[in-house]
Amino acid sequence: MTKRKTKRPNVPEQALARARAEMNGAPLAAIAIAATEKTDKKNSTAPTAPNRPTARKAPTATVTVEDLKKEYVYVISDLRSMALLASLLFVALVIASLIFV
Repeated sequence: MTKRKTKRPNVPEQALARARAEMNGAPLAAIAIAATEKTDKKNSTAPTAPNRPTARKAPTATVTVEDLKKEYVYVISDLRSMALLASLLFVALVIASLIFV
């Protein structure tokens, strides 16, 4: 899907009005007046956003330590075996570095 392109610049209306007035060679006082008139018109006719109800949060389940211990019994044994394997590989690297100097 491609990005929708608009021809409208991503600049505030006040800055856009000031830039257009500067391009046409208007004096600075006229530029400031034109910019404020344009923003006043825009702000006075802007519709208000409808009030939307806030979303309700789903209830969360409380998990106890006993439940976690029952469900993840295997984790401690896996961590011990990985630590043993890592330490053996580290020792093997040290021995290999001493042998193949």
